[in-house]
Amino acid sequence: MTEHIAIGAVYARAWVLFRQRFIWLILLNVLQTVGMLIGLFLREFFLATSVSPNAPSYYVLAIHPAGAYGLPVAAGALFLFASMGMVLVMDEGRTTRTSSAWGSLLRRFVPVLLAVVLCFAALGFILYGWVTLMESLSRYFASRILLLGLSLATLVLLITVSALLFATLPAAVLERGGPFKAIRRSFSLTAGQRWRIAAIIMLLLLGLVIAFMIMRIIAPPLGATLGLSSSTTVAIAIWLAYDLFLLMLSLLVMAAYQQMVRLKDGISAEDAGKVFE
Repeated sequence: MTEHIAIGAVYARAWVLFRQRFIWLILLNVLQTVGMLIGLFLREFFLATSVSPNAPSYYVLAIHPAGAYGLPVAAGALFLFASMGMVLVMDEGRTTRTSSAWGSLLRRFVPVLLAVVLCFAALGFILYGWVTLMESLSRYFASRILLLGLSLATLVLLITVSALLFATLPAAVLERGGPFKAIRRSFSLTAGQRWRIAAIIMLLLLGLVIAFMIMRIIAPPLGATLGLSSSTTVAIAIWLAYDLFLLMLSLLVMAAYQQMVRLKDGISAEDAGKVFE
């Protein structure tokens, strides 16, 4: 009988990891944010310089290649490197060998990049199929129930595939394999655990939604007190909530990975990142 990861234990382990490495994790989370901000700046710059000023901004954002691809292209490498660093510092004991650890991280960048690209390609294919299907059906069917049902089915599929790929990043960073080996390792580790991983993802997304709602309520009066406009304060608040989401996601991925390795390979969580050294 397959032993299962405990959702509560994953969240508790994530908190332990944060307390153990909080300085490194905060710094790398800031680096993630910097990568995203660089991408956003370049996207807005290209939109402002290469598109007619008479076009509505929402229309430009939807159709212009700079708007569609500027963010991931500009921010992807820096964001991924920061995410790899977060996995590395949460692997027990590695911060005592800083130079060799970060050198190893640089050597692992291309295999990890390929693994992540394959994972996002799978998720992107699902999203593209959903958008295409919805556009086609909306021309012939006015039933909102049908469209809502298809959207919910797509959401379930996205969460399921995300659960399948959940352990890919730590496996690619720590276990020294190629991109396909990392994905296969994720499939192996998550076997029998995927509904629990889906619950972990859903709880985190629910927390993000609640945080957004709270931020939208408290941000305007707080901004008025600080002399900021309502829109600026809300934008900052939402960005902070999203930043916290990224940090929590990184912690939960590593905590779940350590638990799954312990169950699969019979080792302690402290040694989970050293299995293949």
